[in-house]
Amino acid sequence: MIFASPLEHRFGIQACLLGGDILLSLSFVSVYFIIDEPLALALIFGGLHGASAGIVYALTVKLLLQTMTTRGGLATGIMSAGFTIGTGLFIGAAFAVINPMNKKPDLKVENKVYFSDKDLLNRVPIFFLLMGFMTMVTNFSGTAFMYIGSRNVLPKDKIETSVDNGEQIPSQLSSHDAAGQIFTPDEMQEEVPLMVSGAQSYDNYGHDKIVKDEICKSNLSLNGSLNTEETPKNGRPQGCVDRDTCLNSELSSRDVLKTARFWLVWIAFVTSNHTFFIYLTLYKEYGEQKISDDSMLVTTGIISSIGTIIVCPLVGMASDTIGIRCTNVIFNGGSCLFMALMVIALHTCPWVYMVLVVVESMGVSPHTMLFSLLAANEFGKTNVASNMGLIRSGNIPLVLLEPIIAQALIPREKRRNNRSTYPHGSEADEKPVLLAIGDLQFALPARLKLVSRFSYSSTVMILMKSKKAEMNPQIPLPYLDWELPNKQKAYNEWKDFMTSYLTLNKINEEYQWNFIMLSAGPKGRDLLIASDITSEHKKTADNCLSIFRYHLIEKPNKRVGRIELQSYLQKETESVKEFMLGLKAKAEKSDFDSTTIKEERLTEQIIKGCKYSEQKKKLLNKVRLTMQQAIEVCKTYEATVKSLS
Repeated sequence: MIFASPLEHRFGIQACLLGGDILLSLSFVSVYFIIDEPLALALIFGGLHGASAGIVYALTVKLLLQTMTTRGGLATGIMSAGFTIGTGLFIGAAFAVINPMNKKPDLKVENKVYFSDKDLLNRVPIFFLLMGFMTMVTNFSGTAFMYIGSRNVLPKDKIETSVDNGEQIPSQLSSHDAAGQIFTPDEMQEEVPLMVSGAQSYDNYGHDKIVKDEICKSNLSLNGSLNTEETPKNGRPQGCVDRDTCLNSELSSRDVLKTARFWLVWIAFVTSNHTFFIYLTLYKEYGEQKISDDSMLVTTGIISSIGTIIVCPLVGMASDTIGIRCTNVIFNGGSCLFMALMVIALHTCPWVYMVLVVVESMGVSPHTMLFSLLAANEFGKTNVASNMGLIRSGNIPLVLLEPIIAQALIPREKRRNNRSTYPHGSEADEKPVLLAIGDLQFALPARLKLVSRFSYSSTVMILMKSKKAEMNPQIPLPYLDWELPNKQKAYNEWKDFMTSYLTLNKINEEYQWNFIMLSAGPKGRDLLIASDITSEHKKTADNCLSIFRYHLIEKPNKRVGRIELQSYLQKETESVKEFMLGLKAKAEKSDFDSTTIKEERLTEQIIKGCKYSEQKKKLLNKVRLTMQQAIEVCKTYEATVKSLS
């Protein structure tokens, strides 16, 4: 954004807008090809996207202010409201392309929920490709409308120049002239003062008046003719002060940095934008200290986002009426006041807190727009794009200080307490639902929600918020009974319960060992540490459970186990189901090398040990017989016998 004005003066505002639109679209399309390379994604997507968005936004604001000199605030407000509308469109596209079946996140890490579905992951690059084309269509359409709206502007090559103090100064004003005015060919025939500063061009716009005596009363007309009424001895037209004073409101970025006014504006931006950062980062997490209903907070956020569509044009109209300085003071002061009331209301009346959240959202959302208008008012519209970039550099210290601020407002202990109020940490943070692609993570929808951020990067990377893990609070975490005398029974019961718990809660295999360690308690943790378990060994629950099996129970003699398996026969009072449970218990002690060998031995023992002679013959006559088929044959015959008896 800082380099937007030099590029505009070099290539023209329309060429820069077209170039910015192309780069912005390419930044999204590039993700389709580099999504598997995190470093390339950060450099290419981040660089292209940030640079192009800064150019397009800053130059669009300038063009609006130049075209609508008396309604510049309203025009900028309508444009700012468009960001929220665009966010909603992109969220809808993400939901339709990436997650059309409304799948739930299936991977829980700590208290965050992630998507790991492969089909869903494969659709992420397609979404970015589609988003690139959507951006191309919308931005080029907007650029075309802007071109049509300013088609009567005098071409640049028709600008005549004269020399003042050794420098060329345009005598006719173009779309990127010093005063920011746009004239039709008929208006070009009128004689108006050349040296019109940015402050005077805002005279009709409703901003701070300037002293009329500081404006050249006699100077060049638009057609290049020179008014020669009373010229003083020093060669300057009468009533014209020195050149620096005339151009005081049309400062370049380099000159702006040398003024005290810029640093006052910069400090005002940092201090007021602090409220904006705190609101976006912590309003939901702070509210969860007293409000446990997540849906109410989510609904409040949605209403806040919709409210920004209405408030931005109204703020623009206010700046046209009472001036940008007054509007800035009112809204930034009001946002600080309502932020303080939010803190008080949460501890006294939670529903008032939610109302204040909506009001505060309307107060902080026009922040960027207000300071864009203020930059044009204070330093002129000639270099407003670059000056906006300099002012917005105040975001850098805020980004660095935000974690410290958040920690001071909501200590980690309180955050942990907030989470513990939900069973098994089911309540997720106010963070995007992330989708992991290798080492890369993307935000994807778990529950559709508009976000109250207005940058394109937030539209892409922060699509959805507020979700709950698919944990069943009715299923308690089983615990291993270390005090039970029969260690084998204790282990077998715990293993069965733990396996059921992991299955019902859909815990991803990669994180099942964490739940096993929690279930086993301090002794189990010590056992895992002593076993020097590797990350590869942790990946499956069976590997972790085998450690407890071999340490909790005496290591079985596999030969004894196999002899017991071969001699195990079905009792007359024993059902097929009970017979199979006994066989599987013996097979576990036999320590077979593979599951295939184990199932073959069990199939052979079913044939040998089955109490139904007729079924033994039937099973022996089958050429290809699996363990499950043998069990089904025995169960069917058993059911037939029971029904006939």
